[in-house]
Amino acid sequence: MMTWAAAHRTAGETRRQKAAGRMRPWLIVALIAAAGVAVMAATEGVPEATPDRAAARSILAHSNGIRADAGLTPLAYDAALARAAERHAREIAATDRLDHIGAGGTTPDARAEAQGYAGWRVVAENLSSSAGPPDATAIVAAWMASETHRANILAPDLRDAGAACYVAGDPARAWCALELGAR
Repeated sequence: MMTWAAAHRTAGETRRQKAAGRMRPWLIVALIAAAGVAVMAATEGVPEATPDRAAARSILAHSNGIRADAGLTPLAYDAALARAAERHAREIAATDRLDHIGAGGTTPDARAEAQGYAGWRVVAENLSSSAGPPDATAIVAAWMASETHRANILAPDLRDAGAACYVAGDPARAWCALELGAR
């Protein structure tokens, strides 16, 4: 048999637990609202980014031309990698921050997987930021002058790719991403 004090203490604890459970949705809403305000503040004053799909196609074509010259198979267009490239290129354009680590700490492989590139063995990423509209020839030439970016383009085990470019800012800057992978 429970004593009066024990019964009231237990009932009080139960009420506090229920109250805490009711308060959690409000806390979650408050945290989501705060995160939204932080994202808006981070991109406040940044002009909207505009996609340049022709430049993205040209980056993939130039990359495949270089692979052909090296006797490698061409990179096949992959819609999931293209979506990952598009989302990351848009993000780096909107935040004016060239980085392989995206919002919330996302990595190239996590972004590719989130867009449906499942069962991958390897994922690689080349990023570019340059003044003015995107110049695919110059972007790929700059990557070929960088040891790690060159290695990504010429990796014989990489088979799939998707590219995206966005233009943002005043003066305009081009932000491009090339996502590469193999399953």
